[in-house]
Amino acid sequence: MTAPATGLVWSAPGHYDHRGDKPCVLCGRPTPLRSHTREPAHKTCAEEWAADHPDSDRFVSDAPAGRGRRTHA
Repeated sequence: MTAPATGLVWSAPGHYDHRGDKPCVLCGRPTPLRSHTREPAHKTCAEEWAADHPDSDRFVSDAPAGRGRRTHA
């Protein structure tokens, strides 16, 4: 069994919806944040849910930024 998530990394711009707030799927309060599956959710709500459901991948962190080769056009 893996350890529960202690802090999600949601640094990708896709986690913020500039079109406006929607109710968090977990607490119902408004949030501009979105999960990887576009569910409206506060990051702290998602972290708490993930800690309570360690076998679920409903809320996940962004992939770590790689140091791949960059090509210039």
